[in-house]
Amino acid sequence: MRFIWQQLTGWFGLLCVVLPAMLFIIAPQTAEAVLIREFKDVISDSGPSEQANHTFEFTILTDVSSGGVIELTPADGFTILATSTFTERNVQLWVNGVARNSGPVASPGVDRVEIFPGSPGLIRYTLAPGFSISNGSRLKLLIGNHTTTALGPITTYSTTT
Repeated sequence: MRFIWQQLTGWFGLLCVVLPAMLFIIAPQTAEAVLIREFKDVISDSGPSEQANHTFEFTILTDVSSGGVIELTPADGFTILATSTFTERNVQLWVNGVARNSGPVASPGVDRVEIFPGSPGLIRYTLAPGFSISNGSRLKLLIGNHTTTALGPITTYSTTT
């Protein structure tokens, strides 16, 4: 009986070491998101080829220091457009219910937003010098025309016929 128990505990120990290593090798992309919880993405319109607003909400489980970066790569099938109507003003970070200021260049009190168009593309958000986010903070990242800095609908009229 003792021999069988030693064999089982040996196999169990080996399984506890090999299985996590194999999961890391097979699915390395999941390792980047292990320090967040309660993640959700609310999308305004999921129709094919439709423009959509995204609201990402999550809690971080680590400190993010000054100059820290949050990168967002959309899933396959999504495209980040290269247009004059989608710029840094269409990306906004809220930390514990307070909106952050952002722009194309980081400076004290202003975070940097970089948009790399493509399919899927990339959005990079860099924290301002002197600002950090602490463990347990609730983040909301708005992407689209529903940010407080986005341009509203513009209507033009013509008097010529």
